[in-house]
Amino acid sequence: QVLHYEGELAFTVHHGKLAAVGFGLDLTKRALQSALKEQGLPWERAKAFDGAALFSEFVALPKDIASLSLRLNVDGELRQAGGIDLMIYKPEAIIIELATFTTLEDGDIIMTGTPSGVGEIRPGQLFEGQVLLGDRPLVSATWVAR
Repeated sequence: QVLHYEGELAFTVHHGKLAAVGFGLDLTKRALQSALKEQGLPWERAKAFDGAALFSEFVALPKDIASLSLRLNVDGELRQAGGIDLMIYKPEAIIIELATFTTLEDGDIIMTGTPSGVGEIRPGQLFEGQVLLGDRPLVSATWVAR
């Protein structure tokens, strides 16, 4: 099964509000997703499987999140970069919308979407994800694909 990666800003919830930020690596079984979509079926099985999301540590959310961004390097090459300024739906809007149809509990993680540059995972690749505040790194993590 071919997997594709997507780097994302991820937030944790505390008392119904965004509390911390980390880097999320969202994995997708792309062929399964396409097949399910073609049949008009829900495609959560392509996104919700054991190990489908990997996360860095989470750090306290800065007061001004407007300059948060992410970078994802694969084997030392920059593959994804983007920040809140490019988001169609900002984190505050996402949490407000989620609260209209689901109960957010302390510790829940909200993934926010991805900048361009998603791609196929190959065994042995080194993934380095980073969350930045302006030019300053806040948190990072590395993973090796199996």
